[in-house]
Amino acid sequence: ITNFDELMDVFAMVKERYPDMAPMTFSSSHRFNVMLCWIGLGIAPFVEQADGSYVYYIRDERYKELMRILNRMYQKGYLLAENFAAEPSQLSSPVTSLYNSGKAFSVSTCTQTSNVNAQAKLARINPSYLSVELEPFEGSSFTTADLGWSGTFITTTNSNPGMSIELMRWMFTPEAQKLTQWGREGMEYNLNAQGLPEFTAGVLDSIADDTYTKTYNPWFYLGGSAIHEAEGRCMLLPWDLYEKPYTAIRKSYRNQEWVAAALPMGDEAENEIYKRISNSVSSYESKVVLSATDDDFETAFSEYMNDMVLMDVERLERYMTEEIAVVKKRYDAIAGM
Repeated sequence: ITNFDELMDVFAMVKERYPDMAPMTFSSSHRFNVMLCWIGLGIAPFVEQADGSYVYYIRDERYKELMRILNRMYQKGYLLAENFAAEPSQLSSPVTSLYNSGKAFSVSTCTQTSNVNAQAKLARINPSYLSVELEPFEGSSFTTADLGWSGTFITTTNSNPGMSIELMRWMFTPEAQKLTQWGREGMEYNLNAQGLPEFTAGVLDSIADDTYTKTYNPWFYLGGSAIHEAEGRCMLLPWDLYEKPYTAIRKSYRNQEWVAAALPMGDEAENEIYKRISNSVSSYESKVVLSATDDDFETAFSEYMNDMVLMDVERLERYMTEEIAVVKKRYDAIAGM
């Protein structure tokens, strides 16, 4: 499967051969992020246009193209209407659990170790079941805008801020990173010639019986490094199944951190606009995708875009175009040092 037409062909085969199986489900948190990448948009909130300006991603023409594809999937019965009813705050809804129980053919969700966990669940149903990640489509873009996803703070009422600071300093040392992300050397892993962790049988068995997260908990410590985390997660994967898709993703991955750094904050009026628009996307998107006919789709999408203008999306885009230009110059200056 290298493009959306081929994906639709496969869904058609699933629908014909397994009428009781849902061709596609999606998690309420990550929804269609992978498809935004496949359509060439990536998952940065603002996208550069040919004239150098930036628009909120839903106003890029490729976004409408993706919405039309998803609506076509719905009209053909490849998407479940009830999947859209799950609250965005839910990490896993009853609908997305259809995939782990073998009742759905595919799921759009977060990657990393989630597919390993899904594979473990499916293998207990039938050892021949195999869950794999699709390779990126032709023209995919894995552009993002990240400054990090979490923060740890020391409160003003802290009774021993000096000790807390020392703890944080230690958490970001290579020793602590390996301990929290990988475990104990010689017990959970051993280093290979490349300095990467090769995990012991106990760790690998815990993945197979779906007790890995509960037993080892490699997440949500006070400090985390993307490098150690990524190395540890990749070394848990059966590389014969992941080498091609992950190599392709890595080649098209770009982090435009200056876009994230330019986002409005605090009491700026643009920050309120940004939050209002961002919080409304899911509900508008659901209405568009669930349109019963092509005409209904066009009407719903037009209303969606008109409402974004009424919410001052154009003012937000002007702000971001100006701010990104300023912030990117700072990043370029640092890179040139």
